Amino acid sequence: MAVIVSYIVADVPDLELHVFHTSYFKDSPRETETMTPCWYPVKDIPLQLMPELDREWFLRAVQGEKFRAHVYHRPRNKKPRVVFFPFFV
Repeated sequence: MAVIVSYIVADVPDLELHVFHTSYFKDSPRETETMTPCWYPVKDIPLQLMPELDREWFLRAVQGEKFRAHVYHRPRNKKPRVVFFPFFV
């Protein structure tokens, strides 16, 4: 999986997320202050619990699409949105 998602809040870059796919890993996912890891079969992922803009890019990533995306939260004079770009290596 090759996915890079940039979050832009109020027209200011805030976070860049790199998503990787693996079939093997060592150790266990750990809970943080803001996240509790959970495992689901792909068909049972509770998308309704995800923010709407995250669902948009997440569904493409799970299907194996490679892309970059900019997620715009609270942009000036515009509706929140996700803009997709082709992924180039």
